Formats: sequence, C-alpha cells, structure tokens
Amino acid sequence: MRLLPKGLILAITLVGLVLGYGIPAAGSAANIYIAQSAAGAADGADCNDAYAASFFNTRSNWGSGSTQIGPGTTVHYCGTGTFTAGSPALTFQGSGTSGNPITLVFAAGAVMQAPYFPGNPQEGSCSSDCGAIQAINRQYIIIDGGTNGVIQNTLNGSPTMTCLGGTCSNQQASVGVYAGGSYNIIRNFTINNIYISCGATNCSDASNAEGNNAAIRVDNGSTNTYICNNSTGNSYYGITTDTADSGGPSLSPSCSSNSTPSGFHIFQNTLADHCHHIQPNGQGAINIWMNDVSNWSDWIWPGTGNGCHTDGMISFSDSTTEVAPNVYDNYFHGDLGLGSPTGMIYCATNLTNGGSACTVFNNLLVGAGSMLSGNDAWMYVHASALGPMKYYNNTLVNGDFRSIWTVILLRLTPSRTTSSSAMAPPGRGTKRALTNHGPRSRSRTTTISTISTAMVGTGTA
Repeated sequence: MRLLPKGLILAITLVGLVLGYGIPAAGSAANIYIAQSAAGAADGADCNDAYAASFFNTRSNWGSGSTQIGPGTTVHYCGTGTFTAGSPALTFQGSGTSGNPITLVFAAGAVMQAPYFPGNPQEGSCSSDCGAIQAINRQYIIIDGGTNGVIQNTLNGSPTMTCLGGTCSNQQASVGVYAGGSYNIIRNFTINNIYISCGATNCSDASNAEGNNAAIRVDNGSTNTYICNNSTGNSYYGITTDTADSGGPSLSPSCSSNSTPSGFHIFQNTLADHCHHIQPNGQGAINIWMNDVSNWSDWIWPGTGNGCHTDGMISFSDSTTEVAPNVYDNYFHGDLGLGSPTGMIYCATNLTNGGSACTVFNNLLVGAGSMLSGNDAWMYVHASALGPMKYYNNTLVNGDFRSIWTVILLRLTPSRTTSSSAMAPPGRGTKRALTNHGPRSRSRTTTISTISTAMVGTGTA
C-alpha cells in the first residue's frame, strides 16, 4: 500500500477546511440521522435507521464522543414528524466552534409540524419554549432546510378560518425557528401557516395570538448572523430580529457557504402574506438585501381602520437605542390594503437617541390596488422630519399617497412610466413611476445632500 507524503495529507486537510466541509472536533460524530420516532436499527446511521428526535434533545448525547453531537457534526432530520402541541421539536444542547459549526439539515422532503409550536416574538429575550427549532444562547450553529424542508403549524389560527388540519382550533403564540446568539445561519426553509389570520374578513380573535407569531425570530442582541434563502408566509411577522451588530452594506455573503458569518444579513428571502414582513430592532447595523416582499391580504381589516398596521419592513427600536438598517436591492410589491397601512418601508425615530436610522437605496417598490388611490405609502417616516434617514436611488412605481400623508417633496422629477404614455400628474393616471436618484456609492458615510428626487410620507399615525 502506497502512503501519501505528510505534506500532501496536510494540504488535503487544509483544503477541506477552507471549503467549509468541517471536520468533527475531538472525535464527535460526523453525521447523525434523526426523525420524530426511531426507525430501523435506531443507531443514527441513516434515515432508515434514525434516532428519535429525543436523542437530539438529550444533553448527554452532546459532547466529543464518537457517537455524540459536537462541533463539526451534521445532524440530518428525516421524514414527516407531527410533534406535540406547544412543545419544541428540536432544542440545541450545545454550540459549535469557529470553523466547526454544528449543522442541523433537513433531508429531502422532510416536514416538521404540530398543531402549534411554542414561541412569542412579542416577549423579551426567550429562555425556553421559543420555537419549533430553538438555539438558545448558542454560537456557530447552522439551521438548514436543505432542498425543500418545511416547518408548519396545522391547527393554529383564527377560529373562523380553515387550517391545514381542519378548522383552526388553536389561537396560540408561535414561532418557526428561533435563534439567540452569534455566528449562526438560518437558511433554505419554507415556513408557512404559523398563524392563519382572518383579518381580510373583518373578524376579531378571542386572544392576542394573532399578533404574537413569527416564521423566524432572532434576538438577545445577536450578532454575525445570516438569514437567507427562506420562504415564509402566513404569520404576523416574517422575520423579526433584535441585534447588536456593526458593519456596512455588502453583497459578498453567500447563503450556500458554511463559513463563519460576518455582520448581520437578511438576504435572498421570499416573504409573503405577513403583517410585518421584516422587523429589525435592537441597536447597531443590520443589512437587508435582495429580498422579495409582497402580499398583506390576510392581515388587512378592510373598513375598520384598525388591526394590523401593514408594512413591508418596519423598524423602530426603542426610546434609548438606535438600530441602523441598510435596506438595498429589494423588491417590495403589492397592496398594503385599506385597514391600517403605513408604508412598504417604515422607519421611526425620536430624532435624538432612539428608533431607527434607515439607509434605503437601490430598491424597487411597486404599488397595487389601494395604493393607486392614495391610501398608503411607498416609504413612511414616523417622525416630524427625516432626521437620520437616508433615501436614494430607489424606483417607486404605482402609488399616490398625497391625500392622507404629509409629504416631504424633494424636487420631484418624473421618470419613465410603466406605460408608453407620459407621466400623468399625481392622482390622474393608473401608472406612475418615480426614481429617487442620489449617490450610488454603497458607503455608510454617504449623505443625501445631493439627492435629486424623493417622495416620503411622514406622520404620527
């Protein structure tokens, strides 16, 4: 048998590390397979012989042993599992390390469901019962839906609505994936039906659960986290975060890479049918880019003037801290509705030391339905002035909110319309397009002093 030179062995090892394959640290298992219930030989060797999910949830099965979950281990979740109502399905019992994350990945076709999972995005920092999958104060974790992994509730929603499992019989706060910590990645999931709302039918729930649910929640001042390539729908919040990070805009993060995240990025997600699709709060910088945001149809209370305050992205933090979302290269589109709409991009500030300091650029915002008759805004600033906000180089199509918002108009200039005719005056045509031109640099230090066009709604509603 021919032996490889030591130098070549070292080189191969280093290449494996650079490519992000990871090597289990200190003898932990490389791959472990789990399902809701044990299968076959129940030795975790593959999906046909999977451990029960309780193996993952037992602290003694985490460590450096050859059959334990530890840094560098990939845990594969298999099959369709229907879990106990109100209980987490999987709880991380430990953290990975730099270069050796612990990965939970769904096998092809895997589904995780329950009548309802626990969790409440409206509460403070969470310490237990935080979501279907929960990583509480964990670091270097990858939570991966694989090719088509699904997380869903089957019986949670307004009692007049029909859920996946029949008439919605539960009205409970709930979260799909929860993570609190740093250097974590949440990617590739379809998370739907966390709460089926009856807002569009002018109903009212018997509890506050309708506003206490989210597809993905990250909090506890988390840093260096990627949330990417997820598809979410049917929950009050799509993605809600409480962060304490830094770093300016970038297009460099790759959702497919297992490399340690740098900065906080929400990118390349598709979000539909939420009240608030993306809600970044906390303090410091957060980057939101290349997301597709649309549809508020099940969260609109038509004719009542109350209920859900529909937005695409909403950022307000609190009275003493300031979060600085960089919002760029996104596609916001659809109808915010006639209930309590504000804006596709909503930012609030107290103009001193609290709220948000949004930098919004290179986005495409396309209105539909009620937006054509002046019932909501492309962009809304909840303050009496722009303050720390910066808006430039955005394209705004189909909207006229002059009738209900105080408008800051900075040299409004028409651009090409979506039809071949010239742009009609405000309120006189069905198609309008505005381009908010400004400095094209992605630098966070750029100001809007050279802005040439903008249209921003402000108010206190």
